[in-house]
Amino acid sequence: MTAKSSSRTTVRIPDALTVKELADLLRVSPVEVIKRLMTNGVMAAQNQTIDYDTAAIVAVELGFEPELEAAAEPEPGAPLVEPEEEPDDPASL
Repeated sequence: MTAKSSSRTTVRIPDALTVKELADLLRVSPVEVIKRLMTNGVMAAQNQTIDYDTAAIVAVELGFEPELEAAAEPEPGAPLVEPEEEPDDPASL
């Protein structure tokens, strides 16, 4: 008995993405992704966001090896939270 080599292509998937973005990554029609989602009990339009776990299930079903894309690390010294904007002073308008 011989072992088959894995012919799955690895695809890096972010933590969240739209159905259309997933279709583009997998080079398939958004309709094909939507069909796979529906098979798994998920109703989503092509502009709706899905999480990594859901996207990974679809990717595996379409013959891909999903891999979580690492989130971009903030630059050292960069603020972790965006500063709030000061409200406009009506007197200065």
